[in-house]
Amino acid sequence: MKKSLVTLALMSAFAAPAFAQSNVTVYGVVDAGFEHTRSAGVNTSGVASGGMSDSRIGFKGQEDLGNGVTAKFVVEQGFNVDDGSEAESGKSFSRQAWVGLSSKTAGEIRFGRQNSLIYDATASVDPFAVGLAGNAAEFLGGGFYNYRVDNAVTYIAPSVGGFEGRVQYGFGEVPGSTSDNRVVGFSGAYTTGDLSVSVTHNQQKVNDLGLDAKKTDTLVGATYNFKVAKAHVAYGQTKLEEVGLGDGKLNNFLVGVSAPVGTGTVLASYMHSDVKDADDAKSSQFSIGYVHPMSKRTKLYASYAHLSNDDNVNLGLRAASLGESASKFNVGINHSF
Repeated sequence: MKKSLVTLALMSAFAAPAFAQSNVTVYGVVDAGFEHTRSAGVNTSGVASGGMSDSRIGFKGQEDLGNGVTAKFVVEQGFNVDDGSEAESGKSFSRQAWVGLSSKTAGEIRFGRQNSLIYDATASVDPFAVGLAGNAAEFLGGGFYNYRVDNAVTYIAPSVGGFEGRVQYGFGEVPGSTSDNRVVGFSGAYTTGDLSVSVTHNQQKVNDLGLDAKKTDTLVGATYNFKVAKAHVAYGQTKLEEVGLGDGKLNNFLVGVSAPVGTGTVLASYMHSDVKDADDAKSSQFSIGYVHPMSKRTKLYASYAHLSNDDNVNLGLRAASLGESASKFNVGINHSF
């Protein structure tokens, strides 16, 4: 017994410095609740995962290399709480998987699967933070913003006077072509006091399933914190150039507010989209929600959204057919660790 205790003590003594130097963090979100949708007159109810934010588990870490340089990594897998399945089948780390170097003077560079710049920009301006029933990423750009970019290289410039710039290039990795399936994006953001303004441009070349298309997304957004409430505004334009299928242009905007009420936060937004040079091709969505913190890590939420489509369009909550309206209500629990 004494020998075992001595052995354990020695092992702990040698292992302690290694653990003390380790800075790998395990983190995640577990989110599920009740959801009810109505689309084209059909009602659907059940337990849904990720009502407020997608459920995930991740690992991140960094190492100080000296001279102001740090090595960093993130690997993150999404999953569905309602049935335990992968969020995206076939990917071990479906959300993010990247490694990079960061310098206080030269900026940061990352390699691997990463959030797209247009998705991060949408999350920063959306009062619902691209979650809940009012999710702006499912409406702006026709709901077709690319959330993640594979084979990506991202450079983040050092922040100077409140300004930060980012550039991203996703290699298509198609043999014999440098443009097929590639993604190119850049963004600039300026923050001073209660005001934040951003401009993001994203171009995606699609050459799968017989398509030869180029999709370009531009988003200008701003928030201002009035203390009693925070205002959110955004304007976006999406252009689609399809060889043999014609071109299209979609204009959309968002106005929203987030306001503290008691210990919780009330959220609301109105979004509108218009397919240029097309008749009866407008959509609008109104959303409202409430988030109540039970602790620093656990929140209760409830939200509702209603979508209206003109006769020749189907955007937002994905109504069953052209011209149909749709609505969604959810209530649930979000726990982060």
